[in-house]
Amino acid sequence: RQNTVVESAPAPNSRSEDYQVQKCASKIGESCGNSIFHYVFGAGKHVSEECCTVLLNVGEKCHDLLTRVTIRLEHFPKQQAKEIRRKNDKAWKLCKKHGQISN
Repeated sequence: RQNTVVESAPAPNSRSEDYQVQKCASKIGESCGNSIFHYVFGAGKHVSEECCTVLLNVGEKCHDLLTRVTIRLEHFPKQQAKEIRRKNDKAWKLCKKHGQISN
């Protein structure tokens, strides 16, 4: 999957949620959005200090919302969605603890 968080963001199910998704995605930006997206949804192994700072500044609520909406829009199977949510939580915790992710 080569989608980014920003590309995946525009089609949630309600106007209020749509606004929140757009707001969160724009705060993260394309470069860091791609980096975080590839860590959470793909085989990415690194998130820079700069992108971890961006993630922490937008907040866990935005991070979780973008992941939740992307899982729903992409129709991931239940087991894969569970693994994605686990990586989403791991990304947040590693950024908070170490300021970057380098596995």
